[in-house]
Order: sequence, then structure tokens, then C-alpha cells
Amino acid sequence: MNPLLNLEPPLPFEEIRAEHVEPAITALLEAARASLAALGQTAAPDFANTMLALDELSEPLDRAMG
Repeated sequence: MNPLLNLEPPLPFEEIRAEHVEPAITALLEAARASLAALGQTAAPDFANTMLALDELSEPLDRAMG
């Protein structure tokens, strides 16, 4: 299991290795892109379902990259 894909506290810093970074970021980017595509299909955009959703979809990347 890639520890960078499970970002719930407490973070397992002792388990994170250099070889985990690229696969984790690739997976997190794919998930973010899928969420962004779905966000673009919002019928009635407003602050909550666009700006807040955008912030939430980038959160895993923010946490993984520190």
C-alpha cells in the first residue's frame, strides 16, 4: 500500500519512500481530473458546488505534496 494515498492523520512518515511519490501523484491527479470533469457538468453552479468543490478536489494533492 502506498502511504501517500492514505492521508488520514496520523501520517505514516516513517513508511514514505521516494518510490511512492510518482505513483501516488499520478493516481491523485487522475482522481482530481475526474472530479474536475464532473464539476464542469454542474447544472446550476454556485459557490458551494464550484469553488468549495474545487478546493476539496485538490486537498489530497495538497496533503500528499506537503
